[in-house]
Amino acid sequence: NAARITHADGCLPKWLERVYSTTMLACKEGVPLPQTLALLTQLRDKGIRPSAHTYSILLGACAHHGGSQQACMLLKDMKAEGFAPFRMDYELAIAACTKSAQASWQTALDVLRDADANGVRVRWLSKIYMMRVALRNGVGWEPAAALMELDEELDHQNTKHKPRKGKSDTTAKTPMWFVGMPLPNTPWHYLSDDVSEEEEQRGKVALLEACFCAAAQDGGCNDRLVPLLEQLRSCGVSPSAKLFEHALWACKRSRTPHGRSNIGVVLDLCQKEDAALLPRLRRAARCHAQRPI
Repeated sequence: NAARITHADGCLPKWLERVYSTTMLACKEGVPLPQTLALLTQLRDKGIRPSAHTYSILLGACAHHGGSQQACMLLKDMKAEGFAPFRMDYELAIAACTKSAQASWQTALDVLRDADANGVRVRWLSKIYMMRVALRNGVGWEPAAALMELDEELDHQNTKHKPRKGKSDTTAKTPMWFVGMPLPNTPWHYLSDDVSEEEEQRGKVALLEACFCAAAQDGGCNDRLVPLLEQLRSCGVSPSAKLFEHALWACKRSRTPHGRSNIGVVLDLCQKEDAALLPRLRRAARCHAQRPI
């Protein structure tokens, strides 16, 4: 790659920029992030203006390596260059914020707010990434409340849902992204534009489940638990044992004053939903009590 760049030094700026962007793409996964970002500095030192595509490639590298600070700086640089970041750019920046060693849901929320202020609608999976980090940090309802301010479709007080007729198998297909599954090394599989309506619906359901766990974790938002379950039913999904188990997990991770004492509330809700699930939930509650945080 270094030889390719040296050979291209005498080319026209447009072609040199393409050579650099192609080299960045090749370095995105196998080269440390600082070295990949150094190519951007070299390009500027030659007096060549990077393209929006070049910035998107670098944001993909940040998402792969978990470079949250670098991703936020790249978004600022894009705007300074006169480029309006696309939805994929914001989603890659959020993936970088949630994958970093010091994963911060506040930083991801700042990116979400920036996207909303610029009229860009970020898809569900990026919001689920943020909620998963927040639940692991045990902060409770605050991130879910911020999401509902950005998207009225999540707020049961502002949205009228139309229940679907018949049973749905969405529960079996809905992954709990916000708890156990690792982030993909390269999130391009979701960030492409060809996302089906079914995948969007599954993403919304998983985000509602994450909000339910956040309400249980908070300890001061128990009045939101039942409305969130009703929202899930309006999407054609019946609350599952797995959802209540993850709510118990969230209560154990809680750093709020009353979150850990909310385990009994979750068990009571489970009994009202389906008494047959209660023994399984009680076993899960005992396991959570014995495991270290």
